[in-house]
Amino acid sequence: MGKFCVAAIIFALIFGSRSEGQTIFLKEKTLDVKLYGGRASSSSYFDMTGSIIVETPASESGDKKLIYNYDEYSYGAKIEYAPIDGLVLGVDIPLKYYYLSEKVDSVFFVTDSSYTPPISFKQSRKWTRGEYDLFQPAYFELNCAYKIYERNGAYSALFGAVRIPPGFHNGIYDDPDYKFLSDGAFEFLGGALFNVKFKKARFETRFAYDRRLEELGDRFLFYMEAGVSTVPDSYIKGFVNIAQSVSSLKSFKKFNPRETIAGENKFSAGFAFELFLSKSFYV
Repeated sequence: MGKFCVAAIIFALIFGSRSEGQTIFLKEKTLDVKLYGGRASSSSYFDMTGSIIVETPASESGDKKLIYNYDEYSYGAKIEYAPIDGLVLGVDIPLKYYYLSEKVDSVFFVTDSSYTPPISFKQSRKWTRGEYDLFQPAYFELNCAYKIYERNGAYSALFGAVRIPPGFHNGIYDDPDYKFLSDGAFEFLGGALFNVKFKKARFETRFAYDRRLEELGDRFLFYMEAGVSTVPDSYIKGFVNIAQSVSSLKSFKKFNPRETIAGENKFSAGFAFELFLSKSFYV
């Protein structure tokens, strides 16, 4: 008989990323289902010098700047099953909603002819010039983890994953069905992790290589989280996500907020709260 555990993961605070979750090796013939959700947003983009990235619409006259606002909502489910001790097979399906607005900040001069001589003064006006949104699975992930060492509450393991895109158009930037972002591309991940458990705390660090097809560049991935459990069936943690491009960023297409980013160096961090709703329902 397998043990069926349902967990609801509620993000208390998140900055640009969802928590990956610790790699828990289940007992043999145990099934685990986790639900998660989160939101990330950006009010503007900055370059490496710290200057805000704006666009001046070439088709419009006057002193105008195009400023971006971005929101991303992520909800999904992770299902894991342990056919034998030390081996976990999993499926991860994150559903995402992306939204981007373009706001024009214009500055212009108005002349008041009621004065002699006429007086010119500056005025500004903001309005939304364009809006884009997209709802789709980010990918369909099949993964596995195999424990290679365990001692005194600590263990290390190897893991791998395949991420299948929601669409199969060959090409990130020439898909006629997408005016905003893309259907993604196949990804193949492989790496190692280290996990240590104390009486009321856990720590995990994870390294991986992410091989991505089509125009997307390969990445090194690093994930770390630490948390405590002082109340039964609950867990609070902090986490860090880092992605480092293998290739120089200069080799990729120029950044465009409306398009999928092909190469990036990314840092994100946040806090999460996990609540186990049931752990006594057997199937």
